[in-house]
Amino acid sequence: MDYSTVLQPSRATTRRPSLHAFGLFLLVLVFWFTIIIQRPGAYFIGDGDTLWHLKAGQWMYRHLAVPRVDTLAYTATGLAWIDQEWLSELIFTAAYQLAHWAGVLLLTAAACALSITLLTFQLLRHLRFSAAVAWAAVTEVAISPHFLARPHVFSFLIIVCWLVILLDSYDSRKLELSSVLLAPLMILWANLHGSFVYGLGVYGVFFVFAFGEAATRHEYVRCRRLILACVIVSASAIITPYGINSVLVVLEISQFRFVLSHVSEWRSPDFQNYWLYSLYLVGLFTAALFFGVRVRGPRLALLGLNLLFGLAHLRGLVLFFLTAPILLAKPFALECSWLRANLLVNADERDGDPVLRTIRQTPFYIPVLFASIIIPATAWLRWDQLNTGPSQAVAPRMAVDFIEKTGLKGNVFNTYNFGGYLIFRGIPVFIDSRQPPYSDEFVHKAFDAIYVTDIAAGYGLLDHYRVSWAILVPKEPLAKVLRNNADWRELYSDKDAIVFTRNRPLN
Repeated sequence: MDYSTVLQPSRATTRRPSLHAFGLFLLVLVFWFTIIIQRPGAYFIGDGDTLWHLKAGQWMYRHLAVPRVDTLAYTATGLAWIDQEWLSELIFTAAYQLAHWAGVLLLTAAACALSITLLTFQLLRHLRFSAAVAWAAVTEVAISPHFLARPHVFSFLIIVCWLVILLDSYDSRKLELSSVLLAPLMILWANLHGSFVYGLGVYGVFFVFAFGEAATRHEYVRCRRLILACVIVSASAIITPYGINSVLVVLEISQFRFVLSHVSEWRSPDFQNYWLYSLYLVGLFTAALFFGVRVRGPRLALLGLNLLFGLAHLRGLVLFFLTAPILLAKPFALECSWLRANLLVNADERDGDPVLRTIRQTPFYIPVLFASIIIPATAWLRWDQLNTGPSQAVAPRMAVDFIEKTGLKGNVFNTYNFGGYLIFRGIPVFIDSRQPPYSDEFVHKAFDAIYVTDIAAGYGLLDHYRVSWAILVPKEPLAKVLRNNADWRELYSDKDAIVFTRNRPLN
């Protein structure tokens, strides 16, 4: 079906003040929702990766340079480190310097709210008001566990923009002209987060279909323009401080078999625990089959590739949930007339969307003004809670305070999730969540030591790196082993962390 000849937005209707008011209200509402549900030390800043990102940003502000070699882990000192997220880290660090943890949280909430708002407006272009808002709400719930103060929240926003631009330009057979917008967006993306490689892949899918169509029709001039546009967009991805290495490091990480199978966000989704995800998947495809929705061309290819990636990795499943509404909105509207965006076709008729008609008949700017006042006031009242920082589960403050008070020195062996906080506190770590500078083999050995896969090899690893103290989670197998080892002594313990030191110094 030719998507370019149907459901084109009406320029007059999209400028109605009620829609502008709704956009502002939606943005503020989602922002407020993401703030008000916060629990001290949880949600946005409940991930230890946030901490080393902030430390890296502080280092860059202090040295006015991007890191080239590792300085955060004594086990990787001097090894090459390609920090693909350097620009995001500078942005997060600026927010932290301005308003401490509340600044980081508010920045994250704003990025997430803007992503959902743009997604909603994209759906409104094709679907009736009620369906568009409902689908956007379901999408927010599905991806909200990944609303974290980490660089990938900026990629959510860029992915929405990237896919919308590509779909519009492909449907209008002007893909070659989209490079004017996509090239600068790719430069920004490549310096914000490593997922820019996904953006290149998406562009490649659209390029293959557009080039194939042009070649079939013997439009050779357009073929040359498509090739030039592809080169421009692809070359934009290496306009970073690291050049082509920004791409190569992603390919290197894709070969890390152990990391991809043991780090939670890269493992296959467990649908017994994430049963809502399975319900959403089944419901989406059941609805598509029931209504006879036909998906073709790059939409179908991307839907299949995203689903394949989503079934392999939890992070990929989040990506599928974010992109599926954008890919399927127009096909659903084409096959289901009652789902079509009446506000863009004939908004003034009585058979228009009842929810939208109600909004138009009310003084909508009054609730917008009210929300704009009451929501910041609510955030201000919760400021102390917003500013508490991450929880002890990823940031063992009391344990590290004890370590600094007692003057414990030497090389540390730390559990994987504590690496970010130790870096934040200025302690060179054994391991953290960055890959590289760590190799897949090194991460494998560290996990084997923590979970005591081979006790002799674990002790050998501690001796090889001349570890003099350790900080672990009390329930971890290595913590239980060290408790019963005469060469190690427990110095400190609470429900989140336990600290050991050697009884005798290493020779």
